Amino acid sequence: MAHVNGKIKNFQDGDMVTIVLDEDLQTSNYGLSFKGYSFGVQGWIIDDRVFFKLGYDHDVTLLDLDKQKGVLLTDLLAKNV
Repeated sequence: MAHVNGKIKNFQDGDMVTIVLDEDLQTSNYGLSFKGYSFGVQGWIIDDRVFFKLGYDHDVTLLDLDKQKGVLLTDLLAKNV
């Protein structure tokens, strides 16, 4: 679990957002990142969803609360993530 930190008003392709981990994250290639760890990532809009390149190769895919890949752009702008 993770959340987007800060307010996002006008997200566009390639914009950076800050992701904060809500629980520890174990990856096979990069080890352990602890709850509360935050990092900036770029997001890309594909079919009204925002996908983030998290930098963990293919080990991590960001899902929305309904377990769909990516985050709805409307949810990101409304801060529902």
